[in-house]
Amino acid sequence: MTVRIWILTLSILAWAAREGNAAQACRPSELSPKDAKALVLAAPEASYARRRGASLYVVSWAARNGDTAHFYFEELDQKNGNKTGSDSGPIGHFAVNRASGEVVAMDTSRNETGEQLRAIQRAVRKNHCIADALVKAERDRAVFPDASRTP
Repeated sequence: MTVRIWILTLSILAWAAREGNAAQACRPSELSPKDAKALVLAAPEASYARRRGASLYVVSWAARNGDTAHFYFEELDQKNGNKTGSDSGPIGHFAVNRASGEVVAMDTSRNETGEQLRAIQRAVRKNHCIADALVKAERDRAVFPDASRTP
């Protein structure tokens, strides 16, 4: 009987050690530009535009205030293969928080939501070890109010 208890105790300790090491190995990391673009392409405006037959193109740019907490994008409805913007209709301007994956529509200053976006956010956050607490902490980080005016 004591041998069984000893084996059970060792099994539990081994499992706890594996779980502890896994938790320590998973540290939050910043999103890549590719992750951020995938999130922007999953925004509700983009989904709506695709349902209407749009071919979307995403242009990245830096805010003039030097904000490094966000990726900034302009999303365009690409027409006739033209990627210059002159023959493309804007879908919107977006900021993606590098630490949390939150997507903000610059035109309305609102956090984007939507089923497709939430699914991709869950996958990206899992891949980057981003916990709900970090998302909540980053949610109110200010996005430069007129960043969408300077591509």
